Amino acid sequence: MKTLYDIRRKTATDLTRRHPGCTSAEIAEAETMDPALVCRMLNTALCSGQVRSGLPRDCSVRESLAITWWPVLAEMETTS
Repeated sequence: MKTLYDIRRKTATDLTRRHPGCTSAEIAEAETMDPALVCRMLNTALCSGQVRSGLPRDCSVRESLAITWWPVLAEMETTS
Protein backbone atom coordinates (compact mmCIF):
# COMPACT_ATOMS: atom_id res chain seq x y z
CA MET A 1 0.00 0.00 0.00
CA LYS A 2 1.39 3.37 -0.98
CA THR A 3 1.71 6.00 1.70
CA LEU A 4 1.16 9.73 1.33
CA TYR A 5 4.95 10.16 1.29
CA ASP A 6 5.31 7.64 -1.56
CA ILE A 7 2.75 9.58 -3.59
CA ARG A 8 4.44 12.90 -2.81
CA ARG A 9 7.86 11.58 -3.81
CA LYS A 10 6.56 10.16 -7.09
CA THR A 11 4.65 13.35 -7.91
CA ALA A 12 7.65 15.55 -7.11
CA THR A 13 9.90 13.40 -9.28
CA ASP A 14 7.42 13.67 -12.17
CA LEU A 15 7.16 17.43 -11.71
CA THR A 16 10.92 17.96 -11.84
CA ARG A 17 11.17 15.82 -14.94
CA ARG A 18 8.53 17.98 -16.64
CA HIS A 19 10.01 21.24 -15.33
CA PRO A 20 13.76 20.77 -14.74
CA GLY A 21 15.52 23.79 -13.29
CA CYS A 22 12.31 25.56 -12.28
CA THR A 23 11.53 26.95 -8.85
CA SER A 24 8.75 25.48 -6.73
CA ALA A 25 6.55 28.52 -7.43
CA GLU A 26 7.11 28.18 -11.19
CA ILE A 27 6.25 24.48 -11.03
CA ALA A 28 3.12 25.22 -9.00
CA GLU A 29 2.00 27.87 -11.46
CA ALA A 30 2.67 25.69 -14.52
CA GLU A 31 0.77 22.75 -13.00
CA THR A 32 -1.99 24.85 -11.37
CA MET A 33 -1.14 23.46 -7.95
CA ASP A 34 -0.92 24.91 -4.46
CA PRO A 35 2.64 26.31 -4.01
CA ALA A 36 2.84 25.11 -0.40
CA LEU A 37 1.95 21.57 -1.44
CA VAL A 38 4.55 21.59 -4.23
CA CYS A 39 7.15 22.76 -1.69
CA ARG A 40 6.26 19.95 0.72
CA MET A 41 6.39 17.34 -2.04
CA LEU A 42 9.77 18.56 -3.29
CA ASN A 43 11.24 18.52 0.22
CA THR A 44 9.93 15.01 0.82
CA ALA A 45 11.52 13.83 -2.43
CA LEU A 46 14.74 15.71 -1.60
CA CYS A 47 15.07 13.87 1.72
CA SER A 48 14.74 10.52 -0.06
CA GLY A 49 17.21 11.46 -2.80
CA GLN A 50 14.70 11.42 -5.67
CA VAL A 51 15.16 15.08 -6.61
CA ARG A 52 17.96 17.56 -5.98
CA SER A 53 18.02 21.25 -5.34
CA GLY A 54 20.13 23.46 -7.55
CA LEU A 55 21.50 26.95 -7.43
CA PRO A 56 19.10 29.77 -6.63
CA ARG A 57 18.02 32.13 -9.38
CA ASP A 58 15.41 34.83 -9.92
CA CYS A 59 11.97 33.22 -9.83
CA SER A 60 9.62 34.51 -12.52
CA VAL A 61 6.62 34.03 -10.22
CA ARG A 62 7.88 35.44 -6.92
CA GLU A 63 10.37 37.90 -8.45
CA SER A 64 13.02 36.98 -5.89
CA LEU A 65 15.82 34.44 -5.54
CA ALA A 66 14.58 30.89 -5.16
CA ILE A 67 16.06 27.39 -5.23
CA THR A 68 15.80 25.47 -8.49
CA TRP A 69 14.71 21.83 -8.54
CA TRP A 70 16.08 19.01 -10.68
CA PRO A 71 15.27 15.33 -11.15
CA VAL A 72 17.84 12.75 -10.15
CA LEU A 73 18.97 10.96 -13.30
CA ALA A 74 17.77 7.39 -13.79
CA GLU A 75 21.35 6.10 -14.00
CA MET A 76 22.04 7.51 -10.55
CA GLU A 77 18.86 5.96 -9.13
CA THR A 78 19.87 2.45 -10.21
CA THR A 79 23.41 2.69 -8.80
CA SER A 80 22.39 3.81 -5.29
